[in-house]
Amino acid sequence: MSTQGIRMAVSSRGRRETGRTTAYVALVLMSIVVLLPFYYLVITSFKSFEEAIAEFKWLPATFRFSNYAEVLAIPGFDFPRYFLNTMYIFLMKYIGTMVTCSLVAYGFVRYHFRYKELIFAIFMSVLMLPGELLTIPLYEAFINLGWMDTYRPLFIGTYFATDIFTLFLFRQFFKSVPGSLFEAARIDGAGELRMYARIMLPLSRPVLVTVFLLYFTGTYNDIYGPALYIISEEKYVLAQCIGLIENLYNTGSQDFLTPFHLVAAATVFMILPVIAVFFAGQKYFIEGVSTAGIKG
Repeated sequence: MSTQGIRMAVSSRGRRETGRTTAYVALVLMSIVVLLPFYYLVITSFKSFEEAIAEFKWLPATFRFSNYAEVLAIPGFDFPRYFLNTMYIFLMKYIGTMVTCSLVAYGFVRYHFRYKELIFAIFMSVLMLPGELLTIPLYEAFINLGWMDTYRPLFIGTYFATDIFTLFLFRQFFKSVPGSLFEAARIDGAGELRMYARIMLPLSRPVLVTVFLLYFTGTYNDIYGPALYIISEEKYVLAQCIGLIENLYNTGSQDFLTPFHLVAAATVFMILPVIAVFFAGQKYFIEGVSTAGIKG
């Protein structure tokens, strides 16, 4: 190799290393920005009441681990019950979405009918509509059905394949499955439902885990739906229970102070399961979301 070629190779390698270093620095800086609110939350959970409402300091004077025990000892704050209530809603939503959206997606992939692509395009256009658009009519319908202060309004819609994004994920993944698998299964005498249950669903683990994580975090963070339909405190979900702590020192006056140290400790309690579930399913989550870019 000539001297000029060596110089060009070294220069090209140097540019790649510079670009890689720049990318890493940018990612580190963005990670710091993203993690700062989480750091603020955790640090506040170890502060005293006075420190939590005072000017922000990076570290508390004394780490008060007793804040967590104090949260669990609050009268009327039944954390295990709220957690189980949240998990019940999550499981009902997940089961409904997984079954109905996967079946509809299977039909779109396996069957050929007129205007199939147009119908699916209309489905996808629904994603542009805000969910709040149907709040009033649905609220009136659920009142007329006598479903106020029940969990049914929070998950009944998922049993009608109403999650278009999940439907899209399943459809894109199903389109990537080789048709030879179905031909071999049909030769063996398998019907459509058997191929769906024995071939499609087992292969769809990345999408199933992705939907699991999305619904787990979504149910955890949902305060809008429960605030509309849940009235009894014993039926509260985790997102609602934070309000109980915020009003802990509420004596009816307008100048009461929120115990932010206890609110932060309760919030840390809440997000620990979400973090654990996400890291457990992170591999499948990335793989499942990436299927949205697969062309059929």
